[in-house]
Amino acid sequence: MKTRKEIQVLMIERDRLTDALRKLDEGREARKVTKLDYDILHERYENKLREVEAALGFGEQTRKPSKLARLKLWRRKRGKGT
Repeated sequence: MKTRKEIQVLMIERDRLTDALRKLDEGREARKVTKLDYDILHERYENKLREVEAALGFGEQTRKPSKLARLKLWRRKRGKGT
């Protein structure tokens, strides 16, 4: 189990990486970044972002449907009225 400080550091790193990806996309759209540089940096940032999110436990969680969603009467039947 990670400490609160470790989680905060990882969240800051995640925010930094998502901001870097956004700026990289903006730079590419403005033609300030070459395609080769974009491809290299984008892959590097994406890989690091996946590592950080894995360390935070993202992706490990699988949502279970709620009890209400599991009820047959609650779900809309396909083909009727649509």
